[in-house]
Amino acid sequence: MSQNLKNIKLYIGVVAIIIIVISIFLIVKYRQEKYNKMLEESATEGIGPINSEPVEVESESTYYTVEWCIDKYTNYAYEKDSKNLYNILSKEYIQEEGITEQNIFNKINGYDSSKIVRIKKMLQIMENENYGRFFVFGTIRNADESGQDEDTDISENMDDVENIVQNSDEKINVYEEIEEIRQPETDFFIEVKLDFINSTYEIIPDHRRYNDEVNEGMASGIELNSSNKYEPSVINNETMSIYLMEDYKENIKFYIDEAYNSLKEEYRNKRFGSIENFKKYVEGNKDRISDINVKEYAVDNVQNSKKYIIKDQEDNYYVFEETAVMNYSLMLDIYTIPLQENIETYESATDKQKVAMNINKWVTALNNQDYKYMYEVINSQFKQKYFPTLQDFTNFLSTNFFIYNSLSLGNYYLEGDTHIYEISIQNRYNEEQSVELSIIMRLNEGLEYEMSFGV
Repeated sequence: MSQNLKNIKLYIGVVAIIIIVISIFLIVKYRQEKYNKMLEESATEGIGPINSEPVEVESESTYYTVEWCIDKYTNYAYEKDSKNLYNILSKEYIQEEGITEQNIFNKINGYDSSKIVRIKKMLQIMENENYGRFFVFGTIRNADESGQDEDTDISENMDDVENIVQNSDEKINVYEEIEEIRQPETDFFIEVKLDFINSTYEIIPDHRRYNDEVNEGMASGIELNSSNKYEPSVINNETMSIYLMEDYKENIKFYIDEAYNSLKEEYRNKRFGSIENFKKYVEGNKDRISDINVKEYAVDNVQNSKKYIIKDQEDNYYVFEETAVMNYSLMLDIYTIPLQENIETYESATDKQKVAMNINKWVTALNNQDYKYMYEVINSQFKQKYFPTLQDFTNFLSTNFFIYNSLSLGNYYLEGDTHIYEISIQNRYNEEQSVELSIIMRLNEGLEYEMSFGV
C-alpha cells in the first residue's frame, strides 16, 4: 500500500513537471509567434521607395531604427566615449575633418548632460535597396540624470503657475510661463547612413554638409566594427498607435502651438475656430488628456496616407492621418467631421437608429466638454426660452451632469415627424448618480438634426 502511494505521488509529480514544461513551451511559442507577426508587419511596409532626391520617411521601422542610431550617438557624446563615438562616425567624415580618438572632442561637441533629440522631420535618399541616407532635423534638449526628460519638471510646476494666474491682478498667459520653465532647445541636424545588408550604420554630425553634399552617393557598404551594428526596430500598428498618441500628449503639454497646428485644418476651424479657444479646452481638460491611453485601434491605408482610428479608455475617438512617419493631421472626435464609414452607416440606418446615433454624439460631446457643438443642435425656440446664451447652457450642463457620462436608451416614441427617446445619463464612476431626460428630436436633411429635451 505504501509502495503504491509512492508510485502515485511519483506519477503525479511527473505529470506536473510535464504540464509545466508544456506550458513554458506554449508561452515561449506564443511570444515568438507574436514577435514574428510584428516583424512581418514591419517588414511588409518596406524600407521606402528608391529615390535620388530627399523624400520623407514612410517606413516606421526605418524611422525608429534611425532614431535608435541617433540615441547611440548622443549617449556616446555625453559619456565621452571616444572609442565608440569614433567607430560610428562616417569614415569619409573622419578623414575630411582629421578626427582621431584622441582629438574627437575637439572636433565634435561632447555633452555635459544626457540629451533628448526631438525629431521634427526625417528625409531619406535610397541609393538602392541595400543602402540609405537619412537627414534628420529637429531640436535637442537636456534630460535629467534618471533618464527622464527634464520637461517633466513642468508638470510639477504647473500648479504653481496656475495659482499665480488665478491670484494675480494682471492677466498672465499660462503658456508663456511654461516657455520660461521649459529647458531651452537648440536646433539639431544629423545624417545617418544605413547599410541594410550588414545591418551597420554611420553618422555625420554636420549640418553644413546637407546642402553641399545631399546628392553625393554612398560609395560602398559600411564595414562592421565593434560599435556600429544595429538591430532593425520592429514597429507594428499597435505600437505606432501608442507613439502617435504620446506625441500628441507631449505637444499638448509642452508645445501647444504645434498641437493646435497638427489638427486637421477643416476640423480645427469648425471645432475651435482659434488657438485661444483651443487653449481654453486644454486648460479645462489637461488631467484628462494626460491620462489618455490607447484602448483599441483600427488602421486604414488610404491613398498617399495611413489613417489610425484610436479609441481611449473612456471611449473617446481620435483620428490620426499620416502622410509620412509622425507627420500627421489629427481630429479629436468623429462627430464634428464624421468619417466616411460613419456617414454611410448613418445614411443606411432607420430613423430610430439615426436618432440614437445623434444622441450618442451629443453625449460624447458632453464628455468632451464640447458645449458649443451641443448648443448648436438645440432647437432655436428652446434656446431662446431656456438658454439664451452659450454660457447659460454651459452653466446648466456643468451643474447637472458629470465629468464622465454613460448613456442608456429607454423607450422610443414617434409623434408625426418628431422623435422622442427617453434616456438615462449616469455618472460612469458612480452608477447611483443619474439624470433622466426625454430627448425630442427632428431629423433634417443629410446629417443635420435639431433637438430639445425635458428633464
